[in-house]
Amino acid sequence: MLDFRENLHLLNVSGYFVEEEDLLYEVVIFLCALVGFNAAMQAQVMDAINDVAPRALDSIKVKAFHKMREGNPDWFKSRFELLDRRFGFANLACRLKDPNFLREVMLAGGAVKVFERCPVAAKKAIAIDPPLAMQLARDENVRQKVVCHNTTPPALLRQLARDEDWHVRERVAGNASTPPAALEQLAGDEINSVRQGVAENTNTPIKVLEQFARDENRMIREGA
Repeated sequence: MLDFRENLHLLNVSGYFVEEEDLLYEVVIFLCALVGFNAAMQAQVMDAINDVAPRALDSIKVKAFHKMREGNPDWFKSRFELLDRRFGFANLACRLKDPNFLREVMLAGGAVKVFERCPVAAKKAIAIDPPLAMQLARDENVRQKVVCHNTTPPALLRQLARDEDWHVRERVAGNASTPPAALEQLAGDEINSVRQGVAENTNTPIKVLEQFARDENRMIREGA
């Protein structure tokens, strides 16, 4: 296997990589995307660049993200897991704390990982950007992550109170930001855990709680 560290180091000593992030970026795109190196060789390329130009690597990864995604967003999203293992886009978005890049990574297929790795930043992102929350909620793999946060827009919670997945409805029922009208609707849900969430929610209307006080399910009666 080629020793990229040695070769890149020689180029760096020769002055090629001094303040030349664009050149390093082209190296990454060419070797990792166009040539089709396997995962081990791609990892070696990234490690080698980190050795010779560590400050440039984050910027290079951001450029690589935009370059690969802009051509075919659907292709990029379908392969995000693989690309993230090679480039660490989700970790990078969490570390850089750039709200715009964080948003783009979440929309590109990295939302679940962002919620797991930097939940505070993810919650803030959907709180200040309701359209982002709406878009993320369209993905069934992300929906449960979105609805379990109190920063989720009430309009989205009203919509997801009718979701086919009872796990989603359960989280809506337990969300402190869910509007009373949506909770009243969920009070008639066939799933006990959903109704229990409604019984324990501080936004639930009094008339619903009075109804639950006579419920046949003990957990729901106690929750009310």
